[in-house]
Amino acid sequence: MDLYLDWGGPNQAVIDTGVTDADGIVRFSPTILSNTEPGFYNLRVHAPDDLTDTLNITDAGRWFGNESFANLTVQVNSLILIDSIPLEVTAGQSFTMSGRVLDGFDVNRTVSGPMGLTVFFLGDDSEVLVESHVTANNGSFTVSTPTDPLGDGVSSGTKTVIVSVLNESTPFYLTGTGNASILVRGVTRFTDRTPIINTIVDRGSEITFGARLTEFSNNDLRLGDMTIAAKFHDTWLSEDVTSADGMVNFTFDVPHTHPLGLMAVTLWFNGSSTLHSTSLQINTIIVRSPTNLTVDSVVENPIAKNAPAHLKATFFAIFASFTNLALSASALGTKYLNKIFIITRSVKDKITDAILGTADYSELGILLIIVTLLTLCAPIMAVWLVQKSKFKTDE
Repeated sequence: MDLYLDWGGPNQAVIDTGVTDADGIVRFSPTILSNTEPGFYNLRVHAPDDLTDTLNITDAGRWFGNESFANLTVQVNSLILIDSIPLEVTAGQSFTMSGRVLDGFDVNRTVSGPMGLTVFFLGDDSEVLVESHVTANNGSFTVSTPTDPLGDGVSSGTKTVIVSVLNESTPFYLTGTGNASILVRGVTRFTDRTPIINTIVDRGSEITFGARLTEFSNNDLRLGDMTIAAKFHDTWLSEDVTSADGMVNFTFDVPHTHPLGLMAVTLWFNGSSTLHSTSLQINTIIVRSPTNLTVDSVVENPIAKNAPAHLKATFFAIFASFTNLALSASALGTKYLNKIFIITRSVKDKITDAILGTADYSELGILLIIVTLLTLCAPIMAVWLVQKSKFKTDE
């Protein structure tokens, strides 16, 4: 009996022959050529006519031939070639890569797709980056890949991206993989800054400030042994290194010549080979300058300066009375000046809008001149009279 591969197709060929046993069963063990293209094939099992026995042969038999058909799927190994992938990506963001699924036996042979792909980081099976992505019919793909699809944090560093053909996503290709490297650069930030509330520091004193450096994209992992720079207003401080829990503190002696007011204090982390840089501005520190108020004893009363030594208190009381007299005189002067120089304004009836009185400002100018002269001349005249009296002074 003969076993045909690709019956009726372009690759039709006998791949095995066999003889039935006493029970009429034949078993084939064919070897499919390695260069056989993957695909569906028709198998034909053919038993030819057996009409050679004559009647004089004991237990002679003659049989007409027969045939039977079956389907065979030929599979080959797959290979993934990543053509394009960025050198680095920021943790928490996505990157785009493209490539092709190739025939594992002959990379120049056309691939029959589509097929499903999965993407993950090598050594991190807990989180699949892409569960399933379907390629084009020719096996090519362009896939946007998140670095942290679950949003539960991702570690920084150089990682190996694995792209794999999903098992049973194609009838013709066995699972194959491809890989490429990418740097996942972590996002950092400062937390737990001090001081939190507004803090006042005097010139000549010292102030301590600081914060904690964490890898924000990796669940705020505390970063130790990282170099931090600090600037207090315009003064750069010596760099320091974070402790094991990510904390760093700086102490600054405020000089007596330092500017006053709210200060801008800045912390810098310049990044590393696997981490982004970050900075923090602290706006809770106020620099002030202490002051002292000294009150000297009163040894001379300027009001009674011209009085005799034994009458100074009396002069002070008299001048206080003169002040009250001046106020009263000012009120009386204003009253009588308004009677001498008549100034009126226009008055209308609120209901009929009839004019009850006309405006007259003709004497306003002379009134202003007289008031100005009185205000200026009266004090000067008082001083002149005192200086002409026996109470004059050379001070």
